[in-house]
Amino acid sequence: MFNLEISIAEWRQQMLAAGIQPAALEELESHLREELERQTRAGVDAQQAFESAAQTLGTAPGLVVEFGKDGILNKSKHWILTEITIAAITGMVSILLLCMAIFQWGTLRDATTGQWVSCLAAAIVFVLATWGVRFGYGFFPVIGSEQTRNVAVIAFPLVVMAWWGIFFRIVLPHWDLTMSQLTTCLFWNLFVPGGLVAGLGWGMAAAFRKKNILVNS
Repeated sequence: MFNLEISIAEWRQQMLAAGIQPAALEELESHLREELERQTRAGVDAQQAFESAAQTLGTAPGLVVEFGKDGILNKSKHWILTEITIAAITGMVSILLLCMAIFQWGTLRDATTGQWVSCLAAAIVFVLATWGVRFGYGFFPVIGSEQTRNVAVIAFPLVVMAWWGIFFRIVLPHWDLTMSQLTTCLFWNLFVPGGLVAGLGWGMAAAFRKKNILVNS
């Protein structure tokens, strides 16, 4: 004799075995029960209603593919927003540093030729470190483990922040610098390491993203 709840339980097991995630399965079961209720109100017997509702939702392999596409789409949107944010921030910093060095804005107004050249070189290195490393992602090893990637993403900035702490609290207080000299030091010791870390993190994420696109295309 047909038992609706047992049939639904078996259907759930089939979905889970096929790879449907529990959260997605709850949503699917809700749709299944809504369709069952609609058909039974129309006079269809329980077994036929269940079979028809399950067929309407689709097979387990097909649902896995559809949910996988949704996941890829959501991750793509998240990646695009993340990349736009990083590009905007690093782009503004790049333009600011280059303009400050080229036109000798602010504290570089009284800089010597050597200091001006040094700051300009640091600004160019920042741009190359950030954008060059990002677009050179093809040379990066693809780290498949999300945990390892997260550790790397956290570790890189921590190393730079540790260096900034040493520079500002230990190194810098021992120097008696003019404002233009201080600016030159900040260009090399603050912005260049930061740009390198930003480029490494950005490039590493791009390398992993590129691999996912190739795998899922």
